Amino acid sequence: MRTAGNPAALGKRLAAQVAAVDPDLAVSGIQTMDEVAAAMTQRKESMYLVSGFAALALVLAVIGLCGAPMAWRIPISAVRCATG
Repeated sequence: MRTAGNPAALGKRLAAQVAAVDPDLAVSGIQTMDEVAAAMTQRKESMYLVSGFAALALVLAVIGLCGAPMAWRIPISAVRCATG
C-alpha cells in the first residue's frame, strides 16, 4: 500500500484492521519497500559473485577442451617419429 506517512505505523494499523475482520487470519512479515530493496540488493550482489565464478569456470573449461587435443598430438607425433 502507498502511504504519505510512516509505512511502519500503517503496517501495524493494517494488521489490527485485518484482525478485527478475521481474527484467524495471520498477518506477519510486513516490510517497507526500502527493506525489500535492501534485501534484493544483497541477493543481487551474491548472484553477481556466483555468475562471475560460473563465467570463469566456463572459460577455464573451454581453454581445457581446446588445449587438450594439442597435448595429445605431441606424444602421438613423437611415437610416429620414433617408429618411422
